[in-house]
Amino acid sequence: MSIVNIDFLDQIEGHESIRAFAMLFARCIVENPDILLEIQKAHPIDAGGENWVAIRNDLQDDSIRTRFRKNLIEYANSYDWSPIEAVYIGWGKYGWITAFELVEMGFWDILPKSQMEADQKVLQEISEDYLLRLRSELEENTHNSAMFKEACFCFDHQCYYACSSLLLSLIDGVLTSTPSNIGGKNRRTGEGAGKKLIEKLTENDFFGSPGYFNLEIQNYKSFLATIFARANGFEDEPLNLNRNYLHHGMSNRTMTRADCIKLFIAYRKTIELSKYAEVKG
Repeated sequence: MSIVNIDFLDQIEGHESIRAFAMLFARCIVENPDILLEIQKAHPIDAGGENWVAIRNDLQDDSIRTRFRKNLIEYANSYDWSPIEAVYIGWGKYGWITAFELVEMGFWDILPKSQMEADQKVLQEISEDYLLRLRSELEENTHNSAMFKEACFCFDHQCYYACSSLLLSLIDGVLTSTPSNIGGKNRRTGEGAGKKLIEKLTENDFFGSPGYFNLEIQNYKSFLATIFARANGFEDEPLNLNRNYLHHGMSNRTMTRADCIKLFIAYRKTIELSKYAEVKG
């Protein structure tokens, strides 16, 4: 198969996120062919080490790299991503960030029919070990250690209202402090700050074009729109957690362990995206 032949993307059957991930992998390779040398070192036999080196050598030719990049971009823009984007948007409405390290590839391609079903499906995949690793990672990267420790204390003692409130504040704090939101007298907060962050990210071709990153962005935008949705007179509280109902003392729903887990995962994603934005400058 020629390195500039991307028909393999059309041959991928089954899960659409696998297609999106394959395109991302191909784009990463064309931008930095030396990635393949690292793959060859780590998996010299089962990952086809000799083939990786051959592809890497082909990509040293500027004309081949240019053609491959052009073909990938054309494919990304011609393929109909709207069905899988709608699924990722739906997960965001259920309050779940599509964390790929949590489940097998393809899990997020199927959207449950209800909030309850969505929560049950994801919670079945979450182990206590995963939560401990997630909290440890966040403890190292949080911008407010004291507030985060209190959120963990509340979580461990089943004080889910307090835990949710603290985690929402931490997420809002990252969004408000991102480089894309600094400047002028009035910084945006909540969903407005999130939109500024996403605008900055999508200036980068990797984030702005269809494919793996775009699915993540669509999911994150949907999550923010749901969690920070206007209260509209506090007359019809949504099924999922809403920041305005909670922080204004108007929530009548029972805050759950699942709500807090969603926010721990979302907090990490917010930190991750803000770091990308900072690198973007």
